[in-house]
Amino acid sequence: MGGSAGEVLVVRQGGDDPSPGLAAALRAHGLQACPVSAGDRPADLNGYRGLVVAAGAEGAASHLWEQAGAAGLPRLRLSGTAGPQDVAAFARSAACSAAYRSARGTREFFAPRAASWEEKFPDDGPAFAEAVGELALTPGATALDAGCGTGRALPLLRAAVGAEGHVIGVDLTPEMVRSALARGRGAHGRLLVADVARLPLPGAAVDAVLAAGLISHLPDPAAALTELARVTVTGGRLALFHPVGRTILAARHGRAPSPADLRAEHNLRPLLDRTGWTLTAFHDTDDRYLGLTVRR
Repeated sequence: MGGSAGEVLVVRQGGDDPSPGLAAALRAHGLQACPVSAGDRPADLNGYRGLVVAAGAEGAASHLWEQAGAAGLPRLRLSGTAGPQDVAAFARSAACSAAYRSARGTREFFAPRAASWEEKFPDDGPAFAEAVGELALTPGATALDAGCGTGRALPLLRAAVGAEGHVIGVDLTPEMVRSALARGRGAHGRLLVADVARLPLPGAAVDAVLAAGLISHLPDPAAALTELARVTVTGGRLALFHPVGRTILAARHGRAPSPADLRAEHNLRPLLDRTGWTLTAFHDTDDRYLGLTVRR
């Protein structure tokens, strides 16, 4: 047993469906109620955002309460005094906990691969150059490489904005930033260890954003895209890019592209609409993936 994105285990006596009020309150914070019986014993809590125990189920759910605590999941006991403010506080805690676990997983995956990451894909240079060209940068502009990795795109971005422009590269994994510095990429721009969903930049600070291979690694894509919109000027461009398309990427993992993939156009377009962007061009072919968007 394991949860999907945004699911919260809600334990009720007898496993009844959660009350409409509780389910609605959770939905208001981007969470989905997953009802279970107080006597259920999930094999694991992996993927769940937290645990809510309804009034009357406290005793029978004690094992789940302890299991969630050991897993570091936020927990909420509903009693006669629990109100909307308690659900809101629980949701904030769940969001922070999920972000922490996702960040830790991302770092654990990329850290040991950072030193040789670029060498695994030696032929991607032309595709990066094409993606940077789509940003239509002009001399003096400010460009952000969100999830910059080893800084492969920084020399290309620097060439586009010229000596009078500014280039910023951010990545969540310190080892990636250290690899970028070791490759001399610091000469082309400022490199920062930072979370794309909480950028250390003022509003409307950049003219364009390159996000290469980023969106599939985000625990909360909507929050990250909203943050990128915050730091981008109106009319600025965002290139959601990968050197190969979704079919090739899925084949590398032995599967076909999923209709539920966030990068599929029918999923990506409404997400961008909700977060301050307009999708103006979309390409998903074997030789590249590109969602080109404009800040509204």
